[in-house]
Amino acid sequence: MLEVDLDARIGPLPLRAHFSIASGPLALVGPNGAGKTSLLRVLLGVLGPARGRIALDGVPLLDTARGIELPPEQRRLGYVPQHYALFPHLSVLANVEFGMPRGLSRPARALALLESLEVAHLAGRRPAALSGGERQRVALARALAAEPKALLLDEPLAALDVGARRQVRDFLAARLRTLALPTLLITHDAGDACALAERIAVLENGALVQLGTPDELRAAPATRFVADFLSGH
Repeated sequence: MLEVDLDARIGPLPLRAHFSIASGPLALVGPNGAGKTSLLRVLLGVLGPARGRIALDGVPLLDTARGIELPPEQRRLGYVPQHYALFPHLSVLANVEFGMPRGLSRPARALALLESLEVAHLAGRRPAALSGGERQRVALARALAAEPKALLLDEPLAALDVGARRQVRDFLAARLRTLALPTLLITHDAGDACALAERIAVLENGALVQLGTPDELRAAPATRFVADFLSGH
């Protein structure tokens, strides 16, 4: 379980959020400038809040009251950035190996991850030779290579063209259900939020204003943004 209880100030923006993710994905949505990316960076350990606690399976990653603040590399969080950030000079296999602990089994483990995501045949290619959907799968494999206990996905489908989006979304939704890891994904797309996550958290002006299933949010939207966001979905 990923537990988040934060009270921060990022520049002029207050950031207040309290939620937990037991397993599977939670979609984080909100207007531009609401603080979604800042929240993600606090979870990763890149930004530190004024007060707060983040725990993963009961282990504190951050607890300002107790003086605990683990560095990013010790947080066991798998991260897939918006444009995937694959190393262009490395092969697909080497990209996945990069996040793994040192050991003789690294190539075999990396190849097994690529096989599980149905892209093992691309192991020798460079990222520039891949489609958007293929790059996404490789980025997910790299995030999983370190055996994380939770996943953070920043706009996982935003880099895809319209033609590939639905197919890749269906694949990612199925894969996230199989992994059953606590997953927080940021999206601006209501279709993606409803397809990929069982619950949606809405952040506005740095504050979490509503959290629930898509049906619950449609039935009783807390703000105009929530009503407009889910209109037609």
